[in-house]
Amino acid sequence: MRNKIMLWTAPFLWMGVIFVWSSFSSLPSPDEPWLNWLVKKSAHVVEYYVLFRLWFRACLTKTKNWPVAAGVAGGVSLIYALTDEWHQNWVPMRQSRLADLLIDSLGICLGLWQVRQQQRKSIYQS
Repeated sequence: MRNKIMLWTAPFLWMGVIFVWSSFSSLPSPDEPWLNWLVKKSAHVVEYYVLFRLWFRACLTKTKNWPVAAGVAGGVSLIYALTDEWHQNWVPMRQSRLADLLIDSLGICLGLWQVRQQQRKSIYQS
């Protein structure tokens, strides 16, 4: 029971971390523009990859049907990415960008691809 609570608490905590990070007007960044871009865009991918994986693990406690769990996890993660970009409109010196939403989606897609690969591997090993 305690483990189940932690599995459902983790994605909400991670969403809180994302919210706090996107509430800052600016974050420390490298001096090189290309490196600054790479770090920030990589952070988008990692944030939403982790969010997808946390939601996926939580959803598996309710259903053992991994495509359903992946669909719910992907949908919740994408909706949160949309609301996070909207939230950035209200943060001074920040703005929402479609490109950032697409990069967030890349993190979700990477998580989905990894889940699919793990499922295929387990099928072939059975």
